Amino acid sequence: REGAGGGRVGSGFRGRGSSAYVLGAFGGMAAMVPNENLAVSGLPPDISDERVRTIFAQYGLVAQAKVLPPTFASNGREAFVRMSSVEEARWMVENINDNILHGMTNPVTVRYS
Repeated sequence: REGAGGGRVGSGFRGRGSSAYVLGAFGGMAAMVPNENLAVSGLPPDISDERVRTIFAQYGLVAQAKVLPPTFASNGREAFVRMSSVEEARWMVENINDNILHGMTNPVTVRYS
């Protein structure tokens, strides 16, 4: 299928609320389609699922939060957060991405998953 700007439209993981992305002319990911699934990086090394849920619940209704196991290549942790609506997830990407959240010392990266 063809997407905006003549790129091919592909799809990501086909779980509940699956995401889609548009492949640019060179096959790189050009843009994520807004959906309720978020990938968050730059979290503290000792963060838990419950702490992620508590932090993001300040900004919207969190349906699910899962912190990924630590990796040697990164200082911080990553998590998947599923918001209750696309609108809430969009707000998170637009307003929280690259900001330091309450109780943290480094900015987090929030993108669609």
